[in-house]
Amino acid sequence: MKSFILLLSCCISLNLSAQKITMQDLIAMEEINTPACSPDGKLVAFTRSIKSDWQNKANADIWVCSTDGKNQSPINTSEKRDANPHWSPSQDKIGFLSDRGTHAQVYYINLSGGEAVQFTNSQNDVLYFTWLGDTSVVYLADEPRDSSVVKREKRTGGAVHSWN
Repeated sequence: MKSFILLLSCCISLNLSAQKITMQDLIAMEEINTPACSPDGKLVAFTRSIKSDWQNKANADIWVCSTDGKNQSPINTSEKRDANPHWSPSQDKIGFLSDRGTHAQVYYINLSGGEAVQFTNSQNDVLYFTWLGDTSVVYLADEPRDSSVVKREKRTGGAVHSWN
């Protein structure tokens, strides 16, 4: 909604009366969201969304480009919504949230190629995450706080997922 209001404000202020924007035009517009600069400052990962219908459903993929906006390329394509990219500290992987299963989870993809790999297995949607070194993430999810979760967190020092 904020994007829609901003777009309308820009159109009014630019006085684009020569070409009217239709609802179909608005739906066909691409959105760029959640930019994340690489640790070395040379690349930007971002979410690129295209609305697919009148119900405001959109397909979103993660793209990367140089900071001058050139060399844009998708790092993944999925029929599901992929969003909120985060660079690993060594910048060889990008983590992101995806609703490829029943709940949004953290996935990562190696920039050298390959498929996205599911990183977390939360019982509910992961809401936010950040890298903790190159092989672990810390995430926030709306998980029930039952005794088994509390015991596991005490034993492991928190909800940290890693691979090795």
